[in-house]
Amino acid sequence: MTRRWTGLVVLLTFATVPADSGRPETTAERKSGASSVEQVKALVEAPIQRLGRSRASVQAALGSPSSVRIEQVANPHLPSQVDQIHTLTYPGLVIRLYDVVAFKKEMLLSVRMTQNYPGPLPDLIGQTERAIISSLGPPTISGGTVWEYHDDEGNDQVRVEFKDSVVVAVEWNYYVD
Repeated sequence: MTRRWTGLVVLLTFATVPADSGRPETTAERKSGASSVEQVKALVEAPIQRLGRSRASVQAALGSPSSVRIEQVANPHLPSQVDQIHTLTYPGLVIRLYDVVAFKKEMLLSVRMTQNYPGPLPDLIGQTERAIISSLGPPTISGGTVWEYHDDEGNDQVRVEFKDSVVVAVEWNYYVD
């Protein structure tokens, strides 16, 4: 065996030593100490943790949106009750909140980002497929240029969209009941 092949075999042997999750650790995990499962959970929860669940908390974090649209919708449990979906638009960012009007309860429904918002949201736009795999591991669902990462229960998800192997959009979707 040549010296190059010996080095490759040694490298592959060490790269496949399983972490606690039963799959190889990534470089990002070794550096941060977090598994990809924990990284995905943190990513799924990032908008809730950093922006909150209400229109007021989102605006406190990001300022006034460039536009607001309010849509009347029937409550799925009580069709006679009218709820609202608030769509807050910022440059490169659209945030939707579900408002149970009768109970004055707002819930984050979705966040779609096409440009980075350092601080309030993770800097993912412009990342490569390789960087995403390195930090999050393989996606829960992969459909070519769209990857999905789901939370443990499968209710909440992050959709990562690629163009030419580079992230161009990220969308967080939350189960609301």
